[in-house]
Amino acid sequence: MTYALWDTETRNLVAWFDTEGAALAAVREMLREDGRAAAETLFLGHEDAAGTPTLIAVVAALIERAEAAAAASHGA
Repeated sequence: MTYALWDTETRNLVAWFDTEGAALAAVREMLREDGRAAAETLFLGHEDAAGTPTLIAVVAALIERAEAAAAASHGA
């Protein structure tokens, strides 16, 4: 199973990850380093062992999911 960040404008793969948590951490890092605009073109997808793709979150929902995951891991 893999998780992939894709750019909605260029349709390019940005990076792939073994876990959703790692992908969300990358989104948070992008937000810190490059600002919200840099992450506003991304979507996160998942591919299971059979190769079936699933859309997890797009653009603003992805940013919210990344921020919520950070808050949950810090007990907020």
